[in-house]
Formats: sequence, C-alpha cells, structure tokens
Amino acid sequence: MLEMLNNSYFVLLMIGLIISLGYLIWRPESVPAFIFLLLSGLGSFYSATSIQRVTLLKAVLLPVLFAVLLFRKFLRSGRLPLSGFTWVIGYGALVVASCLINGTNINDYRASLGILLIPLVVALCPKNEKTVSYITIAFAFWGLANLMVVVATWAGLGWAKAYSSGNAIYTSHRAQGLMGHSTLMGIYFVISLNAVHVLFFQARTRVMRVALFILGAGLAVGLLGTLSRGAFAGWVVSFLFIQYRLQGIKVGSIIGVCVLSGVVLGISSFLNLDDLMLGRFTSMSVDPSAKDRIPLLEMGKRLFYSNPLLGVGLGQGGRAHLEAHNTYMQVLMENGVIGFILFSTVVWKGIRGLRKSAVAGTSAAPNPAAAYYIGLLGSMAAILLDAVTHVFDYLMPLWLILGIGFMV
Repeated sequence: MLEMLNNSYFVLLMIGLIISLGYLIWRPESVPAFIFLLLSGLGSFYSATSIQRVTLLKAVLLPVLFAVLLFRKFLRSGRLPLSGFTWVIGYGALVVASCLINGTNINDYRASLGILLIPLVVALCPKNEKTVSYITIAFAFWGLANLMVVVATWAGLGWAKAYSSGNAIYTSHRAQGLMGHSTLMGIYFVISLNAVHVLFFQARTRVMRVALFILGAGLAVGLLGTLSRGAFAGWVVSFLFIQYRLQGIKVGSIIGVCVLSGVVLGISSFLNLDDLMLGRFTSMSVDPSAKDRIPLLEMGKRLFYSNPLLGVGLGQGGRAHLEAHNTYMQVLMENGVIGFILFSTVVWKGIRGLRKSAVAGTSAAPNPAAAYYIGLLGSMAAILLDAVTHVFDYLMPLWLILGIGFMV
C-alpha cells in the first residue's frame, strides 16, 4: 500500500475519499448517491489510471459509514430499521453457513458478501426527499457518462477505450459503456432511463424538459445498443409503470411515447443498429446464447436437488465461469430453499417499504418524494424481470434500492 503513494492517481483517490467522507458526515442524504457512483465508477477509474485495485476498500469504507450513521441516529434518538437489518443479516448468515458446510473458500467471495453491507448503510440514511432525489440524479448522471463513452466508441474515438472497465467497450457490436459488459450496461441504462423519466416530470422549466427528453432518447438508443433482451423487457415494463403512476394513460402521454419511439428508432436506423436489433430480438429460437441457457438451468436444477435445504454454496455451481443464467435458480442452487425464502423476504420487505413511501399523501400533506420512490419501484421491477435471464443476486443497485426501502 505504501508504494502506491508514489502514484499521483492513488493519492488523488485517497484525498477524494477523505473529503467525501467529511461531506457525507455533514450531509448524510448524499450517502446512497455517493456509494452508487463510487462503486459503479471505481473499476473504470482503475482501468483508466492503470493503478492497482485498492483491496478491502468496501470492507473499510462501508463499516465506517455505518458507524457514523448509526451514531447520528442515536444522537437524534432516531428509529432503527431493525426489520431490514434482521432479514439482511439473516440472509447473509445463511449464505456464509452454506459456504462453510460445503467447504467453499469465503475469501473468494468477499466482494459479493460485501455488497450485503450496502442496504445496512443506506437504511440508516435520512428518509426525506433529498436522499431519494440525490440518488435519482446520480442514476441519471451515470447514464449520461456511459452514453458519452458509447457514443464516442461508435464514433471511433480511441480515447473511450481507456475508460472501459473490461477488455473492450464494444464487442460483437454490443455496447458495454463503462461497465465493461453489455448485460450490466443494459440494466444500468434501464435504471438511468427510469431516473430521467422521473426527473422529466419533476422538471419545472421547458428547457430542462427538452434536455431530459434528449438525454432519455439517447439512453434508449444506448440500451438498444447493448442488445440485452432482458434489460429491454424490464425497461418497457418499468416505463409503463412509471408513466401510469406519474401521469396516467392520457392522449398527451401516448403522443409523447410515440414521439420518443420515433426518435429512438430513427437514431438507431442512422447508426445501423436496426438490423442487429431485429436479428437479436427475433431469433431467440435459433440464437446460440438463448439455447445454451437451457443446459445451465438444468445444471442448476441438478445441483439444487443435491442439497435442497441449504444449497451447494457460492461457486460450487461455477459462479466464476458458468452460472445458471437465472437469479432465482442461482439462489436456489447455491443457498437452497431456506436461502431462497430469506432472499425473497428481503426483496419483498424492501419493495413494501418503497410502496409505502410512493403514496402521494393527502391533499393537506402531499408527499413530494413520491415520484422518486415510484422511479425506484420501476427500477426494482426491471431488475427482477431481467433477473429471469441473468444472475443479479449480488447486483449493487438491487441492494442499494432495497436499503432505501428499509429506511424509517
């Protein structure tokens, strides 16, 4: 670690983290947005600066934030999200127990288990409009950053490769952005699109609405560029949900959707993406990617039957190389029925909290944060739908949004 002090980028990162911690103590409403942007962009920062990854960063940073927020709760005699804590800790304990029983090396999965600290930290943040507005803005900003890289890559600008967290930004004509993987990029684009959707309705000026409309159209093109069928289906469902909850089905809404669709399709055609998308979305019966998932599901089912109560533990189904390609089968396979029940309960508790916060309030006391919670609910729906075709049980935004649902 000491030799890394000679690297100016590493010193810059440490100074930024120290300053950020001071600001977060002063403004705890910013914690969820900070965690999202830090953990989403850290891989790209490492790749762009060619510095060694800082080990145990989450293991140090998240407990520090947890201790600070917990101390703040005690000082203000605030309520603790004990229900959320209980279920998340219970699920984490079951995962660890399953690994120990099956002889799994826990050290190989510290990063995955560290994700479970995120909802505990986020649940301690203040439950107010600022917290959910900041995280919504962070979602939108991250989408803009990724869109810039994708557009730069399509334009053939070489500098964009420096900011990819993977080996290439653009593989087999699929946009990967800063996430280094088209599947991840797809669901992150959906989350950003939902955030822009909410911000569009919250905007008070015509100029801001036009800017957000243009950004939304660009993000939609980026999403189509990932060729992720699960993410696209999740966006359609979440878009309709958010649109219905925020404005209802009106003539103006239908016209707006048609205009947005026309703009997106026009840009996609200009970029020659239409043929790729048509082949990707209409050839699932003969697509090798789709056909190869059937053996993976059968493998997951066989492993689940071998130990249905506690599962086979993390990695025994080949997490690093070969997954079930389905979140729900993955959880059943690795953690058994007990783990699946705990995982489902954690998700349900988080969604239930978001639903309670998404009510518009009364005429005497309207809830100004309701629209932001509706956007978060839409993103949860998209993640859970996309999870049918991908493994998202340790997806960072999933646990972060659940933590917002646990806030009291």
